[in-house]
This record gives sequence, structure tokens and C-alpha cells, in this order.
Amino acid sequence: MSRRLLPVLALLFTASACSSYHYDNGPPRAPAPIQIEPATDYRPEHESLSQGDADEEIMSGQVAQTVALSGPIAGAPAVRDVASAGLELFGATGSGNAASSAPPPPAPIETDKSEASTTKEMIDIEARVTLEVASVASALVRVRKAVADVRGQVVNEVIEDNASAAGASVSVRVPSAQIQSFLSGLSGIGKLESRQIKSRDIGREYHDAQILLQNLQATLARYEKLLQKAENVKDMVALEAAMARVRTRLDRVQGDLRYLKDRAQRSTVYITLKAKPDHETVEPTAQLHPGLRATMAWDFPSDADNRSFAGGGVSVYFFRALNLDADFMESTSGDGQRGLDLFVATLGSELYSDFLGGGDRTFFNPYLGFRAGYVRNLGLNEMALGGSLGVDVWKTSFIAVDVNTRVYAFLGNAKRGAHPVVSPNLSVRFSY
Repeated sequence: MSRRLLPVLALLFTASACSSYHYDNGPPRAPAPIQIEPATDYRPEHESLSQGDADEEIMSGQVAQTVALSGPIAGAPAVRDVASAGLELFGATGSGNAASSAPPPPAPIETDKSEASTTKEMIDIEARVTLEVASVASALVRVRKAVADVRGQVVNEVIEDNASAAGASVSVRVPSAQIQSFLSGLSGIGKLESRQIKSRDIGREYHDAQILLQNLQATLARYEKLLQKAENVKDMVALEAAMARVRTRLDRVQGDLRYLKDRAQRSTVYITLKAKPDHETVEPTAQLHPGLRATMAWDFPSDADNRSFAGGGVSVYFFRALNLDADFMESTSGDGQRGLDLFVATLGSELYSDFLGGGDRTFFNPYLGFRAGYVRNLGLNEMALGGSLGVDVWKTSFIAVDVNTRVYAFLGNAKRGAHPVVSPNLSVRFSY
């Protein structure tokens, strides 16, 4: 009986011992899913991102998006950017108290020191030149020849040729090593009106873009290795999407590097050609109008018989509102003296009527005015005050013929008193 109970007791003891056992560290846990962290976008300065922001974004390596993996590669190390030296692998697998440590990170990506020193000297040069030329067409030919001589390229050309303005605008790219000689040669094409040269150091920007390019290439290589290990569709789709984003950023950075390299190797020159303005044809303007006069006068004194005079004179006509006449006459009534009988020098002002042509007509421009001056009448000094009424019979820019009648009051001599004088005359004046 006792031999039969021994196996039963042994079984009960074993069950009791098993039920009393517990896990000191808890039940074993499955490895956590891996997260893949793609690199951030690269936006250089010329794509409307400031240099400071670009540097921060290039070097930070912050997480933009995560991709969770499962299946056979769930325990694979995750991939993330490192701030300054490319990539590293990290992760943990195992159960219970055992934990695997992450493999050591790869050595930092080193940039060639000679290349870094070269990129620091990359200069982007832009120049703007304005020239005044006699012929826009011939100046354009000379500009194209100057560009070809330095193995440059014309990238844009606009020509304007109309009555109001004539000129051209040309944008060219020339090797930066020959920019000074090229600009000096432009001075011989026309009159230099303005020249502006602006330079910008893009070496640091180019160097930062190179570092980001290497980081993106390394990230893409690790995604490709993970894709080879993926066995389910979900992981493949997630990895392909992450790789597509990296390739897009990779293409952009490569394009930026080509752009920056070209900007450093070739300078941009904006040339403006302005046609020399034609000399304006100015109509000659007469400064004064000298003239000759044929004149007569009838004097009606109160103390003697009427007298008549005839003679000629000269005139200086500045403009219709201001003119000076001097008449020399001899008596024709038989009571004159020997020599000059009547001398009349007057200063007058006449005005045209706007209702009667305003003096702009070729024929018959009437005018009305007043005059005052000095008189020497038969040896006596007098003063003349009066008015004039006349008409320009024929008037051009070079010559004018007019007839007028003047009515004076000679006064100022106590012996004769005031007496009227009527003086018709014909005058011809010339433009000077």
C-alpha cells in the first residue's frame, strides 16, 4: 500500500513546488516595435529659408515622422539622424533580465579638409551695368562678342525699339575668374552711366548641403537594407514611403549643390543699354526785330498854320508789348528849318486781340497800344503822349510788314502849348 502511494505523493509534491514558483522579474515580454525616423527637409537660403534656420535644420536631425515595423524585423535596430556625424543604430531585444546592447555607431563622416577650405571661398557675384550707346543694335553685337570672348552665355535678351524709347536689357553668365576684365570691356561699348557689383559668400551654405547629402545617402542605404529583410506588405509599404521621401529630399539637395556650384563658377551680369537721346530740333526764336520805317506827320498847332512832315526812321521791336522807334522828318509845308525839322523818339506797347487772331495769323493781325517819348519840333523840345492803331499786313517768322496810325499830343512847351499830331507810317521789321 505504501509503495502505491509513493508515486502519488511525489506527483503532489511536484505540483505544489511548481505552483509556489514565481517570476521575480515578471513574465517575459516581446521586443518593442522598431521606429524609423527619416531626415528632415533641406531648404537652403535661396529657397526662402534664412541661413541660420537652414543650419539649424541641417544639423539638428529632429524626428519628422515615425514608421513602426513588425514581423521578423520588429526587433531590428531603428535608424535615426545624428546631429553632427551621420547615422547610428540603436535598439534592444531580449527577454527576462537579458538585454542586448546597441551596436557601436559608425565613424563620423569626414569631409575632405581641402574641399572644405575651397568651399569657404565660393563667391556668388552679381553685377548691374547701365550704358548709354549711340546705336542699340551695334552695341548688342559688341556685347554678344564680349560674352563669347570669355566663353560666357547670354541667358536673356529684351529689345525695345519705338518712338518713345529705345534700348535693350541683356542678362549674361560669365566665368567668375574673368568678371573684372569683362566689366572693363563693357566700358568701351558706350558711356558708363552706372555700375553696381554685389558679392555673397556661399561656401558655408555649400558645405552644409554636402553634409546633408551624405546623411541622406546613408539613411537611404539603411532603409534599403531593412527593406531586404521585410517579409510582410505593411513593412514594405512603410519602408517604401520613407525611402520615397528621402529620395525626394536627396534630389532637392543635389539640385541645390549644382545651383550653388554654378553660381560660384559663373557670375551674373545684367546689362542695360539706353539709346542716346536725339538732339531736339528747336525752332529758332528771334531775340529782337530791327526794322525800317517810312513815316509822315501832320501837326496842328494853335499859334500857327498846320504843318506837314515826311521822312523815315528805325525801330527796335523786342516783342509786340515793347518796342522803340526813332523817326527823322523834314517839313514839307515850306516853313521848315535847314536840316532836321522833326525828331520823334517814342517807347510804346501794343497788344493783339485774342478775338482777332491773337497775332498768330499770317495776314491782318490788328493791334492797339499807347506811346510816350521825346520830340524835337522846329528847334523846340516837347514831350509826346499818344496811342497807336495798326495791323500786321503780313507776318512770318522772319519778316513782318505793318501799317499804323499814331495820334500824339505834343506838350510841355509853354510857347506853343499842347497841340495834336497825326502820324501814319509803314514799317518793315526783320527777325534777328
